[in-house]
Amino acid sequence: MSASELLRSILRSRRPSTLARALAALGRIPKTLYMLAYIDDEQYGDGILTQRESWEGRHSVARAVFHGQRGKLRQRYREGQEDQLGRWG
Repeated sequence: MSASELLRSILRSRRPSTLARALAALGRIPKTLYMLAYIDDEQYGDGILTQRESWEGRHSVARAVFHGQRGKLRQRYREGQEDQLGRWG
């Protein structure tokens, strides 16, 4: 049984026990530490922003290319066709 399955079964009741609430709070600690590091480290945040902008740029190109075709490839399959958009990202 995985940890997530165990927590799900513990938290399933209408009124979770004190232990269940404590385990759930314990699981939020890594996420909180990540968010604090993201807020505190400007260089780290800038790196994430740069990466996000590059992906958004790729998606905007894909939307522009596929706009008239409603998001579908309308040509016969050719070897490597699935990598067509990979060149832009």
